[in-house]
Amino acid sequence: MAPYGAQRPEQLTGNMSNVLGNPGKGGFWSDGSEDFYSVAVPFAGGPWTVVASMPEAEIQAVTWRVGSQLAIGSLVTLVLAVLAVIWLLRRKLRPLGDLVEQAQALGAGDLSVRLQVKSHDEIGELSRSFNQMSEALSTMVSRIRSAAGNVSQRAEALSGLSRGCLLYTSDAADDTPCV
Repeated sequence: MAPYGAQRPEQLTGNMSNVLGNPGKGGFWSDGSEDFYSVAVPFAGGPWTVVASMPEAEIQAVTWRVGSQLAIGSLVTLVLAVLAVIWLLRRKLRPLGDLVEQAQALGAGDLSVRLQVKSHDEIGELSRSFNQMSEALSTMVSRIRSAAGNVSQRAEALSGLSRGCLLYTSDAADDTPCV
């Protein structure tokens, strides 16, 4: 029986000899107008051989269709993977942007700025450390301001005492020192 689509089945036996001579291995052959791919396999338990044939044009069409679908699928998968990576990176790196803003605010003198820490990873640990540093700086500046106020008050008190002593000595007739 000639393969479906063979235009010249009379050339079948001569062209199929290399396919029939290598059972289990396929090969291309031509009927003079179209190329075919055939595989011959001996039938177990009998003297027959089963031959499967398909036109080369049909094989190419299927191959191109499957190849195109694989290429499109791969491209879609790649785009989805890139989008997922971008989303994950933005989500993970957003706290670093907040840390930069906090550092800029601290540099500008705003010691009240604090971050809301939600994560328990390295970035969350860094945020907690930044908050502790901000708190320590705020406490230190507060103590320095308090100490500066105390120094200022004591300087004024000493200044007032020294003015009083000067007044006392200028009123005194003798050169008795102010004690």
